[in-house]
Amino acid sequence: MKKKVLIVDDDKVLLSILKKKFAGYADTFDVMTAMDGVSAIQLLKTTTISIVVADIRMPRMDGFGLLSYVAENYPDIRVIIMTAHDMPKTQNIVLKGGAVAYVKKPFQIEDLSRKIVAYLEKEAEGGLLNNASLETFIQLVEMEAKTCTIRVFNAESNKYGVLFFMEGDILDARYRDCNGTKAAYEIFSWSHISLSIENHCPLKAKRIDGDLQAILLEAMRLKDELAEREAGMKIAIERVPLEETVPEEQNATVDAAEPQTADDESEGLLLRVAQALIGRSGVIDIFHDASWDPLVSNVTSLGARFGAKNLMACYVCKGEEQDYILVPDETTVVTSVSPRCARDNLIKAITDAV
Repeated sequence: MKKKVLIVDDDKVLLSILKKKFAGYADTFDVMTAMDGVSAIQLLKTTTISIVVADIRMPRMDGFGLLSYVAENYPDIRVIIMTAHDMPKTQNIVLKGGAVAYVKKPFQIEDLSRKIVAYLEKEAEGGLLNNASLETFIQLVEMEAKTCTIRVFNAESNKYGVLFFMEGDILDARYRDCNGTKAAYEIFSWSHISLSIENHCPLKAKRIDGDLQAILLEAMRLKDELAEREAGMKIAIERVPLEETVPEEQNATVDAAEPQTADDESEGLLLRVAQALIGRSGVIDIFHDASWDPLVSNVTSLGARFGAKNLMACYVCKGEEQDYILVPDETTVVTSVSPRCARDNLIKAITDAV
């Protein structure tokens, strides 16, 4: 996976120059740009970034704010701070805040390029492994009491995560903008992965409670549970008979002889939803549940008062281990999902099926 470098500065001319100059490193990294810290954070949430190069003075969120945010939420991402307004003690404050380098403007672009390449190479200084068993490798890290940052890439799903170890003890994990135990469960559930090992851990404090072996076992249990549910969904759909083609002149006779009941329609909707969600990450279960009917009825009535179209689906977050997607039916069709699921994608798949 090619690395990405994010350059953040409100100077459009500088961004354009850097992007053109860095084109010569296209085999090593791609360049993305943002004009302030807020825009940069949005990119960090949706894109796998390796290095952030940021100016200090910017609108909305300056370089100090961005550095603090990255250090707290994306500790594996290196930050290089650049500024044309060098002040006494500024460099010391920036480096203590987590930046790996401090560059004064104007600067030689080749000097900055060499810094970026050197830091990218550090990400794999401990080696690269393809088609590795993550569980086996992590156990070796624990046995050898290794201090490292492990970047994990799952090519099948295009997912990327990071694990942080200090003397064999797992300190934290990151998947997208999710940190901690939930991120560790997600990463440990992947198969057919590639690893890059950096012989350094930027964290000092432990953010994950519990023993590594217990976390691995729980991740495997969740993985097996999800596989069983997906297999059950496939079996249920395979049992649905394919519709037979009926000549037009026989349609009226068939419809009159075998009218479709409400129960048939209800089961058909549940199966359509199940079929639409096969293989999608984060789906836990799909079922009918009448206890949700009053809520769906109230939401439908509220929408009608404001002239909204018919309710197709609604997402419910109760602050528990599961969230829910509700689809109106004779008895509400409920899809329980992981809170870290791709909510918008699941809702779209369901509404397209409905």
